[in-house]
Amino acid sequence: MAALTPSQQVRAALAAGDHQAVLAAFADVAALEARVAASLDELLADLHHVLRAGPTPLPAEASLVAPSGARLDRGALALLETLLDVRRDDLTRTPALLLPTLHNELFWHDAPARADHHDGPPPAAPTTRVLWRWMEDARAAFEARPGARWLRALRPSRPVAALPAWRTWGQARALSPDGDHLLLRQHEPPALHLLHTRNGRRVGFPDPQSLAGDFAPDGACFAIRVGACAELWSTTTLTRQARFGPFERVVERVLFSHDGGHLLIDTGSTLRSCRIGDPSALATRSFGGGIPGLLASPLGVLVHDGTGWQLWDPDLAQQTGATMRCDYIEWSALSPRGDRLLGCGDGQVRCWALPAGELVFERKRPGSALCVHPDGSRFADGNGGVYDTSTGAELRRLPTSGSDGVGFSPDGRWLVSARGGVVSLWDHARGTLAARVPSGRLLGHRVYWDAHSRVLVVGDKFHTRIADLDALVPPVEWRDDARAAAGNHMLFSPSGATLVVDHQGAICFWDTARGHIRHSVAMDRVLTTFAEGARVLIRQGDDLCALATEDGAELWRTRLPGSPYADLRPCHPHGALLQSSDGAVVALAMADGRELYRLPDALLVAHAPDAFVTRNAARDVSLRAAATGVALVTLPAVPGDGFTLSPDQRWLAVRGSDVTVWDLTTSTLRHTFTSDHLPSLRFSADSATLIVFTWQSPQSGNSDWNNEDVYDLATGKCISSHDWYDSGSPPAPPRTLAPGVILGDGSLEVHGTTLPVPDPCVVHLAPSGNILVAAVQDGRVALYVLEPASPA
Repeated sequence: MAALTPSQQVRAALAAGDHQAVLAAFADVAALEARVAASLDELLADLHHVLRAGPTPLPAEASLVAPSGARLDRGALALLETLLDVRRDDLTRTPALLLPTLHNELFWHDAPARADHHDGPPPAAPTTRVLWRWMEDARAAFEARPGARWLRALRPSRPVAALPAWRTWGQARALSPDGDHLLLRQHEPPALHLLHTRNGRRVGFPDPQSLAGDFAPDGACFAIRVGACAELWSTTTLTRQARFGPFERVVERVLFSHDGGHLLIDTGSTLRSCRIGDPSALATRSFGGGIPGLLASPLGVLVHDGTGWQLWDPDLAQQTGATMRCDYIEWSALSPRGDRLLGCGDGQVRCWALPAGELVFERKRPGSALCVHPDGSRFADGNGGVYDTSTGAELRRLPTSGSDGVGFSPDGRWLVSARGGVVSLWDHARGTLAARVPSGRLLGHRVYWDAHSRVLVVGDKFHTRIADLDALVPPVEWRDDARAAAGNHMLFSPSGATLVVDHQGAICFWDTARGHIRHSVAMDRVLTTFAEGARVLIRQGDDLCALATEDGAELWRTRLPGSPYADLRPCHPHGALLQSSDGAVVALAMADGRELYRLPDALLVAHAPDAFVTRNAARDVSLRAAATGVALVTLPAVPGDGFTLSPDQRWLAVRGSDVTVWDLTTSTLRHTFTSDHLPSLRFSADSATLIVFTWQSPQSGNSDWNNEDVYDLATGKCISSHDWYDSGSPPAPPRTLAPGVILGDGSLEVHGTTLPVPDPCVVHLAPSGNILVAAVQDGRVALYVLEPASPA
């Protein structure tokens, strides 16, 4: 008899009620790694079966206690399922990432070190599972392998699984008011399924034309469209109760009236209202311009006929109010009481009062996607704005810019936003992020809530994620997130003990051993670093302050010579250049901040470690020695606005209508290169070639057009040219940080082992042998360590 597969073993143990064996099957991370390599989809199917789809799902009280004290239970498996699902693409490509993925997320779920980072007790539920012990056991086993290496998180990440959710394939079309059933559109083969949200079981409708529907307000039945007919089905018995049609044209949309007494059927240019229980009772209304919009309101039915909105009586098939003019609609939303209608189109958002149809306000379109708060007093858009529905005035702003799906929960507490591949849940009253779950990678999200704000469904074209808010991990107040990190300036101190990051209105010094903020200094702006990263310059009002990067201690302070100022750049090892507001270049000593010299009527346009370039009002350009400010070469009346100095300081490239290259050793114009668009210029490290990179904005939906030409400066000839269509600049070439340590585009190669790293990031080789990696992701600091490899 053939041996049972791991999947068969799990299902057999669950059927036999051997819950210890079920949990043990998921406790060994090495065994999970092998299963991920064989079939991640099969592993996820087993977790789905154990948690909700099997005849006897794993009970909540079942648990497995490891010798280390780690305890696995149903909640731990739910977190495991979520992480495997949201990291599906990465794990499919590289199964060996399983342990780093799990450890970096689950270790921090209930580790004691969490107390260093938040202002309240950790959530109660995860602490009973002791997941951090499970992850430390797995880590020890992993690192016992010869040469095993990975980036270990040094501080808590945002808990990906804070919103327990599971994914199913298909596009969500409607959610029942009780949250128990979902109409799901499957693409291949085409079919509409009724899905039980608790266990994931499906009942398919084989007719490929039945791809959309709507639930009645009481959830007892639902309607679907099938060709030129509409059908009414019982949710509980899954039997057809009524059939409407066939009509002269294919049914495009079905919708229940607000009270559930009528079924509205749209056949393109004709709207029919069918009284439930009496299929023969039809009220009909024709619309020559089609029916772009249809909403069920407590006051009647709102219909957009291509020229504006109308309030329509479903019994009489008659308009009951004035037409609300709006030629084009892209987004629309209705307040729960039906007294406010919002429409977005033609670059404007408009709000009408119902039933009179009076225009309340009109303002410039705030953003894509609209939703109205349950009390009707405010609405939100996809760019993070929350607005007053009486005036259109902005009330607050959340960092949700670019969302293409938003929705308030019926109780008004939550606001969900979906952007790209991430679904975020916000505590609306507090304006804080409660949970975040990656969810596919497509645009066009739809958001559905059940009537009790308990079940949340977010779907795009191919994926649907279902979350149960009863199991939501309570949000944690992260002390280190009081100021969102910008990451425009980020560096490690020379010892690697401190990471310096600019935050909103402050510069923060992070303890890399513990992964939290050690010290914070208020500032207006980070200016530069010097002394090989041991010092950082910041601006505080009109003062220039030098701080030690190891501990944030203030070393000196001086008044800025002119404020506001344009720029400050490091120059020779002991000085910096400042562009003052009165049109002068000022050199400052980095030892104490004193002024070394001043050049009036000078604009700083380029600089190198020991030289810099200025331009005066007559557009004369001068190459100057950084130590003294003395002009070494002067070029009269040079046209152009962008200047690039070669590393050997022989060549000066100027960007104007064309690209000109000047030989500073002879003060002559050597080359002119034609460029149709404003390019970016870069010299090679040996100053032998000039790279001219140009791009055009996409036209008619095409990607960006890019061109990179490389010119030999000795001959002026183009030695290579590369054209491509892309949305961004070419990746930066790999950088060798140390022998055997190479930083590439999103990867770090360490003595032949390639590890994924955040992009962009900063990397530091500490004296201890550790490699530290830091990045800012979603406004938070991510900090990792790569320790020396275990001996072979």
